[in-house]
Amino acid sequence: MAKTTKIMARTHIDELVDQVRDGNVEAAQVLSDACMEKGGVYDNNGVHIVAMQTKATKRLESHVLVGRFAAIVPGVRIELFGCCDNGLWHAGKHVPIKSYSKVFLLGDLAEYNSFNLVWMGPIQQITTKTVKVARGGSTGRVARDDMNVPVKGVRCSMFSIQQFDSKNWQFDVADTIRRNNETSRYL
Repeated sequence: MAKTTKIMARTHIDELVDQVRDGNVEAAQVLSDACMEKGGVYDNNGVHIVAMQTKATKRLESHVLVGRFAAIVPGVRIELFGCCDNGLWHAGKHVPIKSYSKVFLLGDLAEYNSFNLVWMGPIQQITTKTVKVARGGSTGRVARDDMNVPVKGVRCSMFSIQQFDSKNWQFDVADTIRRNNETSRYL
């Protein structure tokens, strides 16, 4: 009987994830609660689902960012998805975010830092708790050997899933390269 309940619960998780991807805010709240209660949940395919939360400080407790999630297959991929209205402002206008989904595979470019330019590099490692990104500069190029494997000793940045989400949930390689090229003309 316990096995049946576990299978039903995982099927329910799959349904909640699909509803969140479609923009259902109520499903996002239920999935956030389930993730926080258990420290993450697994769906039918063994994908680890984690709810995003802020980092606790001396003065502030951490809180859940309702509607923001990561689906992780360790060593293979991470998907940042969710539905939220987080008060994003663009060109002086409020832009509500209905739903988003961004998939990163091992080796894909991701942002690891930004100031005037956005610095990006290939993803080296994905675990259930962290993502490791090689430092490749504003072009994302990392030194490689003859077999197209990054050279040992390449500096990397390690991010928690929450940090990776905050930097990369709207990341677009083509747009970032275009903005970097434009910005570098004025530096």
